[in-house]
Amino acid sequence: MRLLEYRGKQLFARIGIPVPRGRVATEPAQAEAIARELGVPVMVKAQVLAPSRGARGGILPADDAAAAAQAAAQLLGRSLGEEVCREVLVEERLEIAQELYAAVTIDPIRHDILFLLSARGGAEIEKIFAEFPQDVIRHNHSPLEPFFPFHGRQLARAAGLTGGAVGGVGQILFQLYQAFREFQAKLVEINPLVITAKGQVVAADAIVQLDEDAAFRVRALKELGIPMEEERPRAPTARELEAIEIDKKDYRGVVHYQDLDAAGDIGVVSVGSGFSLTLLDILDRYGLHPANFCDCSGSPPASKVYQAVKLVLSIPGIRGFLFMSGVVTQDLTVTAQGIVQAFQELRPQIPFVVRLAGNRDREAYELLQAGGITHAFPRKALVETCVEKLRTLMREQERKQQAAS
Repeated sequence: MRLLEYRGKQLFARIGIPVPRGRVATEPAQAEAIARELGVPVMVKAQVLAPSRGARGGILPADDAAAAAQAAAQLLGRSLGEEVCREVLVEERLEIAQELYAAVTIDPIRHDILFLLSARGGAEIEKIFAEFPQDVIRHNHSPLEPFFPFHGRQLARAAGLTGGAVGGVGQILFQLYQAFREFQAKLVEINPLVITAKGQVVAADAIVQLDEDAAFRVRALKELGIPMEEERPRAPTARELEAIEIDKKDYRGVVHYQDLDAAGDIGVVSVGSGFSLTLLDILDRYGLHPANFCDCSGSPPASKVYQAVKLVLSIPGIRGFLFMSGVVTQDLTVTAQGIVQAFQELRPQIPFVVRLAGNRDREAYELLQAGGITHAFPRKALVETCVEKLRTLMREQERKQQAAS
């Protein structure tokens, strides 16, 4: 999970990395009060995960408290990419002498720790990496070996830094390594890492990506009140939060749910995330628009399948429901029991199509039919056949409704 900038800076400050003074505001009046308290020109920064935030106008300067309020009013509620800005970070403006780039991450090929340092940081860092790879220092480090400040100074010199910058940047690299290990991170990145006019080395930004599966080991997250949840390009919807709670209450299997299109006409539950993505492509090919993604795999109990089906059927405006699996190993009689329970309780008035394939699929098919699910299909039915059947049923129902009106 990637953290918002201000959350990343909270972790940086905890480890001793210098960050600008500032606080988060959720309304313009708060931004004004923070700027007045800081008493210096400030930057007002949208707290979103969307890339190229600065290029999209998500970072605004403010010379005084009134300007900070105006900047916050411009940013709050604004869409940046697919994400809506709900918070802004108001922090002191730095007098920048030089911008650098520094990061610690995992090398996916060598399976060790990778340090990245460049004396050229700031905007369009990807372009710098592509066009000037010679300006990026890469250092692979064994996770079994310690990393000391003198290692950081060596990298700083290799990047072409001189004088006091060598010690300052070397210390930051040492602290980034500490943050990377202590907070169970996948990536800790500072872009830009600023050398100020007074020679101070300060993290002007913070990109922190954590391993949510290791969050229980990181005491700092609880102490700072940083919630660990799946990374999303926007705030979770009510149904997505409900799915998270379903998973929290029962570790068996998953209900991996995401709302896709408020205008979608199909509610979907499927088994296997890879198959689920393929199914979305097939639906699109048949002119059907899924309202959601929901992977219910990993051998969930019937109660969890039941909750997943109920959750998807609660989507307003859907005109059809589809539950489908690839060839899976989970006991499909258990899956069928959950589907039938939800069907019999809710008695949906929209076309309801189910196709299960895999472990005990014959018995599961019989359970579906016995449970009153008319449009249940066995393994031998092609996925496309089932999707086409759903489309036909939806069109028939639409014609009947038009005739009745």
